[in-house]
Amino acid sequence: MRIDRAVVYRYRAIFGFGFVVLGAVTLWRVAAAPGPLNTKFLGAVFALALIGLGAARIAQYVRARRDLR
Repeated sequence: MRIDRAVVYRYRAIFGFGFVVLGAVTLWRVAAAPGPLNTKFLGAVFALALIGLGAARIAQYVRARRDLR
């Protein structure tokens, strides 16, 4: 069975978009919730990590799409 690389990268981009949305929602919820500053800091770091992972996946898709043509 042959794996189509374009489909794999497309799915990675879709999941990357999901990570960006999840990170943005998490960042919003952390900022809006009352709580001590140290837990807000940890929540913000986690949210930014999610956004960064999503952005990396989307960038990987864009690079692969350019190379596959």
